[in-house]
Amino acid sequence: MHNEAYGSFNRMHKTRFTPNPPAHPNAMRNVYFDTNIYSDIAKTDRGVTALRADLALCKIVARLSIVNVEELLGDDWDMKREQSIKRLRVARDLVGFDSILKEPNTLLKEAIEAYATGAPPPSPMLPRHQRRHLSSRLHKVANGHAQLDPIVSQIVKNVRREKEAFKTEMMGRLAQALDELTQKYERRDLAEVPFEEYWSDATLWAKAFADHFGLGDMCQQRGLEGLLEVRAVRLCVGAAKSFTYSQVAQGGQPQRGDWHDVWHAILASVADVFVTSDRRLAKGLARVPGNDCRVVTSLNELLAD
Repeated sequence: MHNEAYGSFNRMHKTRFTPNPPAHPNAMRNVYFDTNIYSDIAKTDRGVTALRADLALCKIVARLSIVNVEELLGDDWDMKREQSIKRLRVARDLVGFDSILKEPNTLLKEAIEAYATGAPPPSPMLPRHQRRHLSSRLHKVANGHAQLDPIVSQIVKNVRREKEAFKTEMMGRLAQALDELTQKYERRDLAEVPFEEYWSDATLWAKAFADHFGLGDMCQQRGLEGLLEVRAVRLCVGAAKSFTYSQVAQGGQPQRGDWHDVWHAILASVADVFVTSDRRLAKGLARVPGNDCRVVTSLNELLAD
């Protein structure tokens, strides 16, 4: 998921950068927050004081993603700029801009590549120079500098276009999945199909993602079962199949946000705990077999863990 608008952020002049402090050796949990958590905090500070305390003590270590930033800026940037900036400030004040994760397609590609070649997993963080440049731009946006407004507007337009494209793609996958299932079951019986049955060809979906990066044959030589055990791959396949399953077997419809939900699932693969107030997404990931990333649906649940 390459975004030219973010390249524009990075090409602008440099500003001062403060290095990210090292994680405490006794850090309790690596946590990834869905964007809706930052948005919820912007509406109410309930439960945030305890969260800030755990973050300050490194009991919780959290990272921001570019997907978070895209959603925080929101589709309503041109109409509700101040609200978008407020949400972005919440993320800045809570976890900061200095430690941003790689884009989800990069995380997925590098995870598959490491499996294909037998290499150790690479760092999930953006390279330091990219973090420095992006951090300085985001600080300017959060501080209300209008000079970056045209770039932000372009980012929002790109996200809107990509969401619509994903919805179109998901409609195609839905038709294909429905055709495959109706070859096995009567259409009236689809609601009774268990997810385990739908998961049975998950290795083929994993290979399809590897094929996208030109790594399918190498992964097949090493074993597709092993590829599916790679955390980023399993959560990506799990989110995609779960959404399709909910549409085919449970009568749901693709939503514009599904595209970002799949990316959030990939990003959650770097964490011990994924926090989202989207119960649909939480339920979808909870049904994925072998998912060892704990999913919680509130800050209270996280802090009580």
